[in-house]
Amino acid sequence: MSTAERDTLQKSLTRLDRLAHLMDEQFRVPVVGWRVGLDPLIGIIPGGGDWASWVVGVYIFWEALRMDIPKPVLVRMVSNLTVDLVGGYLPGLGDIFDAAFKANRKNVDMLLEHYRVRRSDTQIKLPTHLPAPAPKKSAGAIFARYTLGIVAIIFLFAIAALPFFLLWWWLNAG
Repeated sequence: MSTAERDTLQKSLTRLDRLAHLMDEQFRVPVVGWRVGLDPLIGIIPGGGDWASWVVGVYIFWEALRMDIPKPVLVRMVSNLTVDLVGGYLPGLGDIFDAAFKANRKNVDMLLEHYRVRRSDTQIKLPTHLPAPAPKKSAGAIFARYTLGIVAIIFLFAIAALPFFLLWWWLNAG
């Protein structure tokens, strides 16, 4: 891996780590000491708060896809986003669930674990030996990978849209 690629990777991982921190751990709740981020706070906004948080989770997933992270890790990331979306649908309890589950932090931690990165409070340091990059892929393999990623995002979109569909169905069923 060249120095430029290494610097780009470090910047990307640092950006994603800061984003996960902002969404899931930015603030300390007095007395109990829990850490929460903007995710549960944005989720309180009716009619779109959960969608705004969902966009951040999809962005982290897309960056992992772009970094050529192995498919099993990508599947776990989509699973975390799915659980976060479905758990967030519970009226009232959904925001508490969002504060506790921290899907963005879990997904970024999987990326950091893949690259064997140790996170300090202030920055991310890449280890001297990174996992071997995947061999150059054919255009067909790259197309298949991004197609799989787009299908995963469409799946997540369908889950995110489910409450609106159910509400529409319920209102029009009578």
